[in-house]
Amino acid sequence: MAAEQTPGTRRSHAREPGEASPVVRVNPEAAPQPPSVPVSHPVLSNRAIAWAAFVLIVVGVVFVVALLIFFGNGQHAGQLDAIKVAGTVVLGTGGAAALWLTARRQRISEIALNQKAHDQHHSEQLFAFQQQQAVDTRAHLERVALATEEDARERRITDLYTKAADQLGSDKAPVRLAGLYALERLAQDNPNQRQMIVNVLCAYLRLPYSPPNEKKQQPHRRSRARTGISPSTPLPPRHHPEEELLVRRTAQQILTTHLYTSDKSTEWPRLSSPTEPAFWPGITLNLAGATLVDFELQGEVASANFRGARFTGVANFAHVRFNQHAMFTDASFADGPAHFYGAWFGLRTSFINVDFGADEAVFKEATFCGITFFRGAKFRGGVTLKDGRALANFNKNWGDTREWPPGWRERPLGPDEQMPQTRWTRWSQKRIQPPAEDGTWAAVVLSDETTPVL
Repeated sequence: MAAEQTPGTRRSHAREPGEASPVVRVNPEAAPQPPSVPVSHPVLSNRAIAWAAFVLIVVGVVFVVALLIFFGNGQHAGQLDAIKVAGTVVLGTGGAAALWLTARRQRISEIALNQKAHDQHHSEQLFAFQQQQAVDTRAHLERVALATEEDARERRITDLYTKAADQLGSDKAPVRLAGLYALERLAQDNPNQRQMIVNVLCAYLRLPYSPPNEKKQQPHRRSRARTGISPSTPLPPRHHPEEELLVRRTAQQILTTHLYTSDKSTEWPRLSSPTEPAFWPGITLNLAGATLVDFELQGEVASANFRGARFTGVANFAHVRFNQHAMFTDASFADGPAHFYGAWFGLRTSFINVDFGADEAVFKEATFCGITFFRGAKFRGGVTLKDGRALANFNKNWGDTREWPPGWRERPLGPDEQMPQTRWTRWSQKRIQPPAEDGTWAAVVLSDETTPVL
């Protein structure tokens, strides 16, 4: 038989099946306590005041009677003195009571003022807390709204990009054109998406393509080896050659339009890119192995890769500016002239094994600011670098030598010799001043030229 347990004892044995669970005792100190009752101050009632007055009158009367009995002596003067003393005592007692009441009233007033000030401070704290909560809530809602808007914007951009990219794979030329224009608008409205969209346009132009009615030629071996794409690979039959040519010209035009800038300054060094609304600064082009028809690039790019590219028709690079690298290795200009009039070449320039065809390659008034190679280039129609200039103290990170076309070299300027200057520009009536301050420059001249270029 189990021993009886007092309420304060604990049961240590295991609970039998069906037995009620033991009562869990909660520590009263850990439980939340109800709010304390406000402190109430005693209030002086009218009854207490009446009783105090009555007692004071009775005490005065008793005091007068006692004085008359013990000190009156039966004479009027003694009685009068006793009454005066009693009255003085009564009045003094009443004055003391009145003074006590006044002091009590003053104390109560001060307590009330202190309590009012405390309540006011508490109200101000509560109001400030509510205001801070409102500000925090508003800031949180703004962050949520901004994140929601940004997320919606990213989804919208992704949807537009996906739809436009899908349109580029359509069999119908109008649908592909619509995809190109949709990508252009998307890039114009979203600067952080421009490089990606330019990469898509370049990838489209790198697809195998043969212009209509061109003579069949042997594939360009080096371009096939370097890029894996043969420019002369026949176009898939699902694309009409004339329609595909229109689509590719449109893709080229989008690139050239947004890389064009009317700022043709040749200041050295350039500190910033132009800020024209339609200009896309800092773009890198990758058109390796692409077939480009009547290609035109007269703007500014960060770098460009035309390795193994084939240019059909006129290739116009007049006044182009390559701020960093311009790679034309194994490219072909066999089907039209190459114009690099007034072009600006930055850190590294390569025209190794380039076929410039039967037309003269024009590099008049071009500026070379870094390492430059024309090794193995074919100039069946000749080449001109008249009034060209080269930066003598260029960046040697990519090499310290230059290889010019046959018959051309760079010559340091004489002490009083002026820098070759640009003599013509179609964008401005003013002569563009050549770079002459923060660098040591040399003139690019014919090998047999000994007189200074003035």
